[in-house]
Amino acid sequence: MNKTQPETHTPVPNGPHSPEFRDFLALVSTADAETLLSDEAFAKLQFAVAAGCSEEDLCQMLEAAAVGRCGVPPARVQAWYRGCCAHGRADPQGFLHRMLDYRPLLRAVSSVEARRAEYLCPPYLPKGMLTVLGGVSGVGKTWLAMAMAAAVSRGQALPFAAEGPAGAPGNVWYFTQENDPNAVVRPRLERLGADLDRVFVQSLGRAGAGLTLNDPRLERQAALCPPALLVFDPIQSYLGPRVDMNRANTVRPVLDALADFAKRHGCAVVLISHMSKPGTGNVSALDRLLGSSDFRNAARSILIVGRDPEDAGRAVFVHAKNSLGAPGPSQGFVIGGAGGIAFTGPVEADADAVLNAAGRGGRGRPTVMQELYADLQALLGAKGFARLEEIEAMRRQKGYGNGSLYRAKEELGLRSVSVGRRPRRTTYWACAAVGDAELARYAEAEDGDSQKVHSQKSPVPPLFLGNDPFLDAASL
Repeated sequence: MNKTQPETHTPVPNGPHSPEFRDFLALVSTADAETLLSDEAFAKLQFAVAAGCSEEDLCQMLEAAAVGRCGVPPARVQAWYRGCCAHGRADPQGFLHRMLDYRPLLRAVSSVEARRAEYLCPPYLPKGMLTVLGGVSGVGKTWLAMAMAAAVSRGQALPFAAEGPAGAPGNVWYFTQENDPNAVVRPRLERLGADLDRVFVQSLGRAGAGLTLNDPRLERQAALCPPALLVFDPIQSYLGPRVDMNRANTVRPVLDALADFAKRHGCAVVLISHMSKPGTGNVSALDRLLGSSDFRNAARSILIVGRDPEDAGRAVFVHAKNSLGAPGPSQGFVIGGAGGIAFTGPVEADADAVLNAAGRGGRGRPTVMQELYADLQALLGAKGFARLEEIEAMRRQKGYGNGSLYRAKEELGLRSVSVGRRPRRTTYWACAAVGDAELARYAEAEDGDSQKVHSQKSPVPPLFLGNDPFLDAASL
């Protein structure tokens, strides 16, 4: 562009009346701009105008961007510039509005940056996308979601996550209408070892009233407290009064808005859903998710929670859908009578099988390990600990192997704690929620002597939860 320029250039004013600014508006307000300018180049030009760059600088930036994008000859750029200037001067205000509203409808795939999907918990929880967590009542959906929330708040990987380093601690927004924050949410998160300063629930009163999936308050809050994980439990409570959950034309716009929010902030969003009754005929697990099919269509990942068909006492979550790659293996977990949870490893079961098993309460006898879990948890009881000599006596009476006993100890995240001095030292197995001071007080009350504590942690993360008097099976 060889336009005659004065030796010195004044900055381009930020109003529509400068000839230089009108020339720039003309350039970016024609159909050719979509061909000649990438989104990145256009953003740079906008910034240059706001910063007061001269017309000459703008022209040079424009030519470099256009030629570099698609090999457009400089002569064509110059002709485009000259042809547009007259139109820009004729209607400067119109060109200003067109520039501010400029959004190209199409862009070449070559301008799209390829990237790998990122996960909070690979491959189950993708970042920047929606995940549906579905299951019938009483199988442990909320326990599973809170275990994920606790891990995110600590920056720790869950046992079932694919290999990869744990991330930094992140903020969790846990919105729930079915679980009381005082009686359920906090007690569970405390026992899961969550960083309670990083987990946030809905405010009481007018401040948190009427919250929906596409609520503008979410965007404002994200500027103050960026979420790494966002949970809606259940999704039906946050659709809003004007959304019919069975109609795709009302559901999909809300889900699309939430997906855009997740993408902008790079957070994983978990939508907890109940399941419909099986009814008659062969209905797949995904078809039993309540509401419109757009819930499962919009989600990039779907987890279905049910029962192990071969083990009545074990819950299983199945990775029923993964739009980003191969689904992860199904994973078992145990919630015992003492309020404990332990992830027991991969399970060979699909979504239909675990839902059918949940509907009939499981079929098969509990496995030997499951019986051992139950007996060990019953021995720990409400206090969350037991003497090792009592545990050994139970093992011998029931006929369990010593290796199985210590495997159960590791899987339940129990730790060994020795209290007192030899020869009166007593060893306890205790869950993570029980502190050394509590054990010392208990031993002192029994023996009437001040006790010294020697604690040894289990090599497995503390996933066992002590008894929670506020909870029962109906609240799972």
